[in-house]
Amino acid sequence: MAKINIQPFPGKMLVKPLDEYSPIANHIMFRGGKIPAKGKIVRLPKPIISVGQEKVSPSLDAQVQVKEGDIVFYENNWIWEFEIGGEIYHLISAYDIVAKIG
Repeated sequence: MAKINIQPFPGKMLVKPLDEYSPIANHIMFRGGKIPAKGKIVRLPKPIISVGQEKVSPSLDAQVQVKEGDIVFYENNWIWEFEIGGEIYHLISAYDIVAKIG
């Protein structure tokens, strides 16, 4: 992975899209015709709180906490797309996360 020189502001996060996601292969049903993207969180804003030894960044509504390395489903309607070192990354809002896997 290339060195990432992007530091998201609070409420935003940098996600590496994962291509292998298939809702049919994973037996997941989505209503309304929208299929969220699947990605790995690679960069969060500077940590806001500490939970034990881990530093986490809460989403804007402070109900879901994510950390770097988490795999998430996110809406991909309003994303900023960047190419860094030949790889694609998405800058998304915390509101775009619909679920954390695992």
